[in-house]
Parts: sequence; structure tokens; C-alpha cells
Amino acid sequence: MTEETNREAVQNRETGDLQVSQNTFSSDNHYNQPVKLRPLAPTYVDVTELFISESTKLKVGELAMHENFQLANAINALEVMDIKMDTGLIDMNSNDYAFDTAIGRKLSEIIWVMDKLLALEMAWFTGSTLTQTIFTCIYVEQALINFEGLIETAHFGRHVHDAPKFDETDIRLAAVHFGLRSYILSMIKFCEICRIRLQQSDIKEDEDVSTHTYSLDMLQLVPISSILEFTNRCIDCLKSLHEQNDELNAIIERIELRQALLLAVEHNNLESFTVLKDSYHRVLDLIPNLKKTHALCKPLLAAFSVGVQGRLECIMPPWPVVDRTYDWGIYVLTRLANGMLDIQRIRGFENVAQVLVYFDSFSFRQPTELPFVRMSLLALFLSSSKIVGKVSVRDAFFDDVKDLCCPSPSLFEVSNQKFEQFITKAEICYTNLFSLRCQNKSRYRQSLCRALLDWDSLQVYCENLESSPSMHKFSPILTGFGGGQVQALPLSSWVYFRKLEIMINIIFLGFELDIYRLEEWKLMLWYGDYVLGKINGHLQRLQKILDLTVRLQNMDRGTIKFPQPSPSTADYNRTSNWLHLLRTRFSVFKELCHAYICLVAALSLAGIIQNVTSSAEKYSTPELLYKLRLKPFSTIGAPELPQYLTYADLLNLDEWDVDSLLDNASTLASAARKQADQLVAMNPELQVNWLLAGNDINKEHQDLVRSCIGLSIAISVLKNEKLTAQNAQQNQRRVKLKISHERFHHFFPILMVSIDK
Repeated sequence: MTEETNREAVQNRETGDLQVSQNTFSSDNHYNQPVKLRPLAPTYVDVTELFISESTKLKVGELAMHENFQLANAINALEVMDIKMDTGLIDMNSNDYAFDTAIGRKLSEIIWVMDKLLALEMAWFTGSTLTQTIFTCIYVEQALINFEGLIETAHFGRHVHDAPKFDETDIRLAAVHFGLRSYILSMIKFCEICRIRLQQSDIKEDEDVSTHTYSLDMLQLVPISSILEFTNRCIDCLKSLHEQNDELNAIIERIELRQALLLAVEHNNLESFTVLKDSYHRVLDLIPNLKKTHALCKPLLAAFSVGVQGRLECIMPPWPVVDRTYDWGIYVLTRLANGMLDIQRIRGFENVAQVLVYFDSFSFRQPTELPFVRMSLLALFLSSSKIVGKVSVRDAFFDDVKDLCCPSPSLFEVSNQKFEQFITKAEICYTNLFSLRCQNKSRYRQSLCRALLDWDSLQVYCENLESSPSMHKFSPILTGFGGGQVQALPLSSWVYFRKLEIMINIIFLGFELDIYRLEEWKLMLWYGDYVLGKINGHLQRLQKILDLTVRLQNMDRGTIKFPQPSPSTADYNRTSNWLHLLRTRFSVFKELCHAYICLVAALSLAGIIQNVTSSAEKYSTPELLYKLRLKPFSTIGAPELPQYLTYADLLNLDEWDVDSLLDNASTLASAARKQADQLVAMNPELQVNWLLAGNDINKEHQDLVRSCIGLSIAISVLKNEKLTAQNAQQNQRRVKLKISHERFHHFFPILMVSIDK
């Protein structure tokens, strides 16, 4: 390369010009050698004042970006050799190599390490990574690094191939190499079993729980029996020591806790229910004494280090170490044990509708059940490709249709291609109702939006099926005594009900998750009221069909010929009770929706809640926001999405005043309260499909009453202030609103009103 070419390349490098001569990389150029360009000295200019000055000129929604700016420029802006950017640098700054895991420790320190590990383990169950939790323990790191397939090799000490030699009669050494080691190995095995089961389920990685092990073998091939045998030997050794004291007994109890947890996950199947139940009860029995003996602890902070992250195969930036208290860990462990015991109730179901109600109440528990409990419930539900190992999915689907619509039993004996295709589609949609309820709340709502399309498609297929002549005998046209006619259409009616139920969950989950801005409440309450009206009308139609069928059969009118065999009286009564319960529940929802609409309208008229858009916002319009918020329902055939103008009429409050709207809201809230009280006081014998849900349903009804009471209180506070539309600015300054979810129904949070005097 000539000196002139070299000089030109240097000049291009300095000026940022990337153009090069075509001959530079030519194979004919015998002088094509790498050119050593001199490093460029960076020139820094303080642009802080300029940046602040120019940024004030930007309007909300505007973005300043150079035309040549690319994503690679943003990546190059990462700080090289910054600890926040490089996990490997953490190990360089840690001093944990000086910590000796082979020497004896005080018993109080061993108890503290065990309790700290329990808190970190429960943090992993609630979503933190292993690098943030149990992998920060140097004892855990040493045991896993030394592990070579046999449990004997998973020992402490930095000599990989040589297990430390110690005097087994030394209580401090025995506490480390028997007590702490057995505790840690059983904890690792327990986490590994749970991790594998979570991976095999419909869990969302890094959303519900993190299953990355960073290339560490967590005793995957070691049988549980080997771990349990080892812990038994360790307990026997500790009990044989002459220096028996409270601290040693506390260590033994913690090892017994690990044994109970291992037994519980080992027998997590249909056949070993007794062992599972006894194991989790043993965990709950040990917890009070574990909390009591925690006072014996003495911290051993050096046993935990963030530097462990730097020695793991992790390409992600370092995570902060989770800091959880022991009391919190015990609380989560209690939830884990109680949750695993509670889900066993579905083993005793009488009909599958009870199981679905249980899943529904299970999904709305506060706080949300742990991911492992949710996935264990789903695994138990679909054991051996059957519902709780007892009923096929096909029979479960038939039972649900029978429970809601009470058709002729001969309907389920139909054998033709179209009917079988419908059954196949319905089975998939039906089982998804259960699996979706085991997801976290945000994912549940998102998945429901996709499932809604499947159910809408299923309804279209079902309507075409029932319109065929071969299906007419199962859906006769019933003539009422008033002359009106109605057709049963049991399959289509069942699909439509489940679809409306999904729509209601999507709408009102938005309130629970705080998805809607306060100014959007009016829209979503209005649409929720619209869908609730549809489902109430549909339930009334089903009740009318049921009543007509019973009356015509009892009076032996020859106007229709019912298929044989006909449903029994017990089936009719069961369906009638179930329809009554559903209508009462959804009627409370509808009355509350009316009350909330009037309250929000009064707050809007008083200027306390501003409109969604103002004239200054040129990027959106009320109609565009209407379509955007209701987009999940825009492609549904039935019920059809109302036009925007229908909703726009609701926005016109010119003929209303604040006091009238509040009076209406108060009346509607009182009516909702009366119906909610009926749900609370309802005879348990009439609660057909709510028996399995038990306390969850009762709590939901009590929360519904509290929502009615809380709404009435908020209305009373506002009525005392004598708000008017003319004092909108003053009202906005004085009246403060806060959304409260605590102890209220998950669908109906309360607007807490405070007045600034």
C-alpha cells in the first residue's frame, strides 16, 4: 500500500468516512497488509446545559433522533468494564475465597444459614432467579461444584476430589458436614424436582419463575430415596452426640422439614394422596417451632456472597441479591403447603362444573397462588389425560352442557362426522378454560382475549351443526302459553354462555389489574353492563326453555315429541338451581355497574375526572380510543360491538346534575347490596356447583357486599359536598380520589374519596 493510500485511510478514519479503495482488498495486491492506524484521542465536550436547553423545546410525544442513528450506536454506549455490565467482574471484587466451608461453625450460625436459605428458596418460588437466591450461598456453590454424580461427592471444601476428614464427635464439625450438608442437599433436590415440573408445565419462563441453573447439576440423577437415606443418617448422627441442646434440636427439626418436603413432592400423584397430605401437614406442624427457634440464630454473613454470580456461566448482567426476612419465607412456605393441600379437594368432585367453579375462584385468590401450586393443580386436573384421573374430557364436556342446558341424554349419543368434529373443537376450548385459570393474572387476561376468538369460531360451527335437519329433534321449537316460540339449541346456548363469561372476565380483570385509566372507567363499565345484560337475558332464555319443557311434559301436551329418554326431575331441579344462582350473581354485577356508571358520570360532570382526550391532544380522538380499548371484542360476531355513537350519547350530561346522578348511584348501590346479601345468606343446599369452592365463594360474596358498602360510603361523602358542574375547577382541587382494592371484590375496586378543606 502506498504512503498516499495509507495517509488517505488514516484521514478517512479520523473523519468518519468509511469509503475505501476497491484495490485495498484485491487479491492481486501483493502489498495488502494490515494497516496500523493510530488511535484517536477522544475529545469530550460538556453538553449538559445545551441538552437541557434543547430538551425543553420538545413537546410531549416528540422524539429527537439523528437521521443516521442506529441501534448499534445504542449498544456501543454500554459501559465496558463496568460491574453493572459484566457479571464476571463481580468475582474480581469479592473476598469470598477466604471463607472456609470445611471448618466447624457455631450451631447458632448453622441455624442462621439454614433459615437464610429457606427465605431465599421461597424467593425463588415467587419469581427470583437462582443466582439471586440460593446460589449466593458459598456452601451451596461448593457442594454443587464438587458434585460428580454421587451424593458422597457433593461435599464442602475446595478440594474437589477429597472429602474433608473430620472428627464426627465434634459437634461443630458435625453440624456443618451432617446437619447443614444434609439440609442443603435436600433443599437442592427439592428445588430441582419443582424446577423440572415447572418446565414441563405451561409456566412462563422469567415471568412466573426462573428455571435457569447456569450449568450447575442440581442432583438431577440422584434418587430422592438416596437423599432421604442420607438425611436419616445425619439425623441419627446428630442425635447420638452427647452435647444435646436446643440449638442441635433446632437443626434436626430443620432437616426434618426438608424430609417432609421431599416426601411431598415424591408422592405428588393420584395414588399417593395420603403420603402427600401427611407430609404437608408435617410441614405445617413444624412451622411454629421453626419460628420460635429462629431466635437462636447468629448471623454468618460471610457464607453468602454476590461474587458467586461471577463464577457461574451467565451472560446476563448481574442481578441484585434478594433480601428477604425469615418471617416472610415462613409465610410463603405456609402458603405453599396450604395451597398444595387445598388443591387436593378437586379429587372429591361430584361433577365437572364444580371443578370449573373451583378453578375460577382459585384464579382470583389474593394473593395469587404460587406458580408451583398453580401448575400442580393443572397437572392434577389432567392426570392420565382424564379429569382428575376419573372422567374423560369428552364426558366432562357433556356433563357441563347437561348442567347448564339440561338437554335430552340421547343428544350425546349422536354419531356423525360433523358432531364429532364439534366435540373435538369443544374439548380443546373447554380444557383451555381450566389451563388459562392457572396462569398469572396479566397473562390470564391476555390469553382470554385469544381464547375468545376460538369460542366465537366454535359458536359459528355449532350453530351450523344445530341447524342441520338431523339435529332438529334434539332442539324442538317450544310454544309457550302466551303464544311465543323458542328453540332450545342446547349446544349453541352452552357455547354462547361460556363465551359471554370469558368476555366478562376480560372486561372486569382490567379493573383488578388497574389497566384502565380513571377516565376510561365510564366506557368499560358501560360495555361491561352491556355484556352483563346479554348474559342475564341468555340465562332467562335458558330458564324459560327449561320451564316450558317441564310444563309441557307434565301436562302431556301432544304438540311436540320429546326425544327419549327425557331428563330426570333431579336433572331439571339441579339445572334450575344453577341458573338461579348464576342470574343472581350476574344481577349483582349489573346493578353495581349501573351504580358505578352514575358515580363516574357525576365525577365527570363535577370536573373531578377529566375526559379521556382534550382538544390539545391531536394524536387521538374519543372514537379512536373507543375502538382501541374494545379491540378484543371488535371481531366477535355475537354480541355485536355497539357503534361509537351509541356510547357517545352516554357522554352527554347536559340534562343531568351532580346530585341526581349521585342519588341514582346510591339507589342502585342499595339494590346491589340487597342482592349480594341474598348470595351470602343462600342455603348451602342450593349452591349446586359452589360446594367445592367452599370458603373462596363465601369470601367473594362477602367482598361483593363490602364493595356495595364502600361504594355507598363514597357516594355519601360526595353528596355532602354539594358538588356542582359550575365549580369544576374548585372541585378538582378539593376532591381527591384513590382506587382501593383491599378487601373489596376483585371486579369492583372502590374509589376512596378524600376532601381537602
